[in-house]
Amino acid sequence: MTWDEIVVEVLCWGWIDGIKKSIDDQAYLQRVTPRKPRSSWSKRNREHAERLILDGRMQESGLKHVHSAKEDGRWENAYKASEMKVPVDFLDALESNSEAKRFFETLNQSSRYVIAHGLMSAKKAETRQRRFEKFMGMLVRKEKP
Repeated sequence: MTWDEIVVEVLCWGWIDGIKKSIDDQAYLQRVTPRKPRSSWSKRNREHAERLILDGRMQESGLKHVHSAKEDGRWENAYKASEMKVPVDFLDALESNSEAKRFFETLNQSSRYVIAHGLMSAKKAETRQRRFEKFMGMLVRKEKP
């Protein structure tokens, strides 16, 4: 199965793709889990869900998450992963920590996205601050997020 096929199939049932782990250069494991009640939607997954609904493939458990997201605004606020940028305050903090900055500059787009999404999706200031410190600590220790 391809990644796109996995994503589309699990969306039907109200599940979401998670962490992908390489086995070797030709195969990987894809973690899928039930979607949490307040999880955000990417524009890509929203488009998949809309197509599944039109095709009559979306199951009741998947529709429940779509309706909930439409009611509370998460549907309209879907993000586009390629447009998500690391917040300026985090980049500014990197300027005062040369080790963390050097390691950050080696990260690929996927790892930078993890940082950006983690910081931008926090609903509370305390959560954002905790994530901010966690990511900064990881970079100092040369750990990928």
